[in-house]
Amino acid sequence: MQDGIELDEPRVSRSRRMWAATRRRWVPLVLVFASLVMGFTVTAHHSQALSPVDEWVYADYLYKLPQQVFVPRGQEIGPRALELMACTGVREYGTMGPACGSDYAAHLDKFPQGGISSADGYTPLYFVITWTGAKAIQLVTHTSLVEAARFTGAFWLAGGILLFYWMLRLLRIRPVVTLGLGLAVIASPFAWWTYTFISTDAPVFALGALMVIAAIKFVRGEWSGWWLPLIGAVATLFKITSILAVLLVALYLVLEFALRRTRERPRRRGFEWRNAVVGRGDDGYIVIAASTAIAALVAELAWLALRAAIAVGPAANQGVTGRMSLKDLGSQFVNFLPETIISNVNITGRTTLGLAIQPFIVQPLAWITIAGVIGAVAIYTWRKPNAPLVYSIAALAILGAPLLAIALSLQGTYFPIPPRYGAALLPAFLLAAGLIVKSRLSRVLLVAYPTLVLGVILVFAPNFA
Repeated sequence: MQDGIELDEPRVSRSRRMWAATRRRWVPLVLVFASLVMGFTVTAHHSQALSPVDEWVYADYLYKLPQQVFVPRGQEIGPRALELMACTGVREYGTMGPACGSDYAAHLDKFPQGGISSADGYTPLYFVITWTGAKAIQLVTHTSLVEAARFTGAFWLAGGILLFYWMLRLLRIRPVVTLGLGLAVIASPFAWWTYTFISTDAPVFALGALMVIAAIKFVRGEWSGWWLPLIGAVATLFKITSILAVLLVALYLVLEFALRRTRERPRRRGFEWRNAVVGRGDDGYIVIAASTAIAALVAELAWLALRAAIAVGPAANQGVTGRMSLKDLGSQFVNFLPETIISNVNITGRTTLGLAIQPFIVQPLAWITIAGVIGAVAIYTWRKPNAPLVYSIAALAILGAPLLAIALSLQGTYFPIPPRYGAALLPAFLLAAGLIVKSRLSRVLLVAYPTLVLGVILVFAPNFA
């Protein structure tokens, strides 16, 4: 009997390991499938009416590719996008400009922004990738360029979810928790607006997750730290709001350096510049943190210089020349943490929202991020592993929106920061939630609730879209 038991135990452990490995593989497959189903289903039900989140100027950018790679400041919107605005219009607002079929070029003053594009602030990165994907989709579906470009959002979402899964797996978050958190993203109003229309926010969630992955890999000694400045610069060139993820990982590395030095205080070891310069060990944390922030800043300044050099006229007047008050600044401290995942579009002059889902259905998604960040800060004491990452997430959750607001104000313009601008931080918010979900009941609810919300989104897609 003893011999038999000794032989059975390894078999049991092997079967458990195989089952665990299979379950881990199923999680990303299920999440990718859910991403594609949500993206394709909702997008297919959209009318030709444009999203109020600047889809008009994004469509114009795509129409100008590949003959024109850059949209210079002050350039007029092309005839095809003008026709879209005059004949199809914008969701909830209707058509704008002169009558459909008229001479649009002769009546640019009747269009929003005087018919001048506001897409000049964006590099070609998102648009070139989306245009390429849209052309591939058109070979199969024969849809319009705008419709095909919208369908690429499903793939942006799936890619972001895969990076999100990788990030959570690095910290050994339970597969069922990862499944629930991934479904929460897919079912969210944020995903509805970002991944079913043409949106420059589409790459930002993925880039935020990738920044955290690279930082964790560097701290563990598995990746060179010099990947972080490269990724940070590219992320910023995709969209400036990605700089929030840059600030997050830079703060994480600084706090990780401080934690390790407090542990080593009795040794009183000096700063080893050789390790710092090559980005190795805890001495490299400060150098890599500074280099990442500088690389992102230099990339943005270089883009701004190029943008100014190729300008053909003054920027479009978007009506955002207001000044920021202290009250405005104060409201930004509670912006990203509760609102990013449930960010919706407020229709000017109305009490309705662009996505007409009842707020009580999606509000618990915000509770997940709030409880996750606050709970993680409460649980993780300074010397506990992952504490520097948790504290960095909490700091950017509070300071991210105010920092963007101040940056805008210093440029002489201000508008209330849309919660969707926190997309680069959303993977980190949910990571914090994943670190503290322990009980079986919480895990069950974490999967059941977003599954229910996703079901509502899919069933009522014709009504919402």
